[in-house]
Amino acid sequence: AGRSRPGIVGFREHIFSAVGSLGALAAEGEFVFGTVTQRMLAQILGCRMHYGHPDIMDKLQMMTQGGISKATRGLNLSEDIFAGMDLTLRGGEIKYTEYHHVGKGRDMGFMSILSFFGKLAAGTAEQSITRQSFRLGRGLSM
Repeated sequence: AGRSRPGIVGFREHIFSAVGSLGALAAEGEFVFGTVTQRMLAQILGCRMHYGHPDIMDKLQMMTQGGISKATRGLNLSEDIFAGMDLTLRGGEIKYTEYHHVGKGRDMGFMSILSFFGKLAAGTAEQSITRQSFRLGRGLSM
């Protein structure tokens, strides 16, 4: 009694690639983000949001906050993190666990890696000017 049900449960993931040393290096970089960085965000800083695959969402909580889709493709380029931001702003809880490990194969050629990191950079820049970021910055203790 008294424990809230998490709206998002995140799991660790292992990215793998068979495209040589460049693919292996990029896959290991994503592995670090998917494990070490997620642990730090969740357990130490208490500010882990939603980063897509392989997180599981509580459909009922997501529906009551208007769903997870965003209308503006350019502004909401990294659309998955907005689900976590909206859930946090509405008082929801996000958990990260490591009892489930998900593997994901990815094409890791040079152009694939370049476009992926370009999307991450553009999404981060765009999310920094959103209302959600402003409200989180004003309302959270960090």
